[in-house]
Amino acid sequence: MTALDPETVQGDRKSFEVFLKRHLELYRGWQAEAEQGYRFIPRRYRVAIKTAADMYNWTARRIERDLLVVFQRQVKPAKGRILLQLLRNWIGI
Repeated sequence: MTALDPETVQGDRKSFEVFLKRHLELYRGWQAEAEQGYRFIPRRYRVAIKTAADMYNWTARRIERDLLVVFQRQVKPAKGRILLQLLRNWIGI
């Protein structure tokens, strides 16, 4: 298996887009299934787990907006966004 680089992707951008969109769909399906089990997790752990999942969902949305962003920069939420989501989850759960 060879690594994907920007030049390879630019040569067959449509295939890359199909590939990445399919994997984002798989991720969303797995995540939706996992969320059904949140109620079985003790609250003190659930807040952290839900916050992490929310940030992975945020990352997936950012990548979906511009699929080639993965070659331009690291896609991750800012610490402030994470802390705010943690607080929301703490209050809301």
